[in-house]
Amino acid sequence: MTAQTQESSFFQPGSRFWKVGAGSVARRLVSDPVTAVAIGVLVALVAIAIAAPVLAPKNPSAIDPFNTLAHPSSAHLLGSDENGRDSLSRLIYGSRVSLVVGLISVSIAVLVGVPLGLAAGYAGGHVDSFIMRCMDAVMAFPAIMLALGIVAVLGSGLYQLMVAIGLTSVPLYARLVRSQVLSLKQQDFVMAARAVGVPVPRLLLRHILPNAVAPIVVAGSLGLAFAILAEAGLSFLGLGVPPPTPTWGGMLQKGLPRIYQARELSIVPGIAIFITVLALNIVGDALRDALDPRLRGRL
Repeated sequence: MTAQTQESSFFQPGSRFWKVGAGSVARRLVSDPVTAVAIGVLVALVAIAIAAPVLAPKNPSAIDPFNTLAHPSSAHLLGSDENGRDSLSRLIYGSRVSLVVGLISVSIAVLVGVPLGLAAGYAGGHVDSFIMRCMDAVMAFPAIMLALGIVAVLGSGLYQLMVAIGLTSVPLYARLVRSQVLSLKQQDFVMAARAVGVPVPRLLLRHILPNAVAPIVVAGSLGLAFAILAEAGLSFLGLGVPPPTPTWGGMLQKGLPRIYQARELSIVPGIAIFITVLALNIVGDALRDALDPRLRGRL
């Protein structure tokens, strides 16, 4: 038997995540009515964000000085802001910013945190200590305060916001992957692959990382909720995406001083943030249960 054949045979026992099957996980998720509704909400949100130019009744940045702070009517279904801009159109376009910030910031955190976790867990020793102490130093700061500091250094803007939120989440993925590597590298299929001389990069990417995908997926779904909240919080503080780009946090900020004149300016984006974050948390918890053999019976 060649080394390549041996390596393939050793890999199979470790590929337990992939044996779960996407179809099996999907069936478990939709079998729960609450989770199915949450998935439907997220699918609808993605569809709204993609079709925003078609669904939005007006230009979200168009100013109408003759209809400022208009209450909901046939002309403005959710009213208008202090500049006469249509609130419904801004809400629809704001979903784009929230989803983009969430997806990109989580991607940044995964792309940085996963390699650090792999290196720390597999190398051990001084490499592990150095990486984990750096992660501990980052985690010593409250996430929102650290994001504020990064935005203050980089400046406000969409790209700076995504980088700031992504970097604050790096320790989560680094520590998560490290714990998985520490467990997996003692498994027989990994020890066998090392015995036949599989190179370390191939060992990490083909044998260890695929078996750590499940917790990364769960953490990523929950990380999306944190990223959306962080974007809303930073935009509310005036450090998010600069106007006139519509964001849910920016709408909250602009609506707060006029809460008694036009309550819908703050209530509507607040409800949108609440529903989105709640749906992401429900789906994240359901994914954890579906991908963990010890918890599958709960679905």
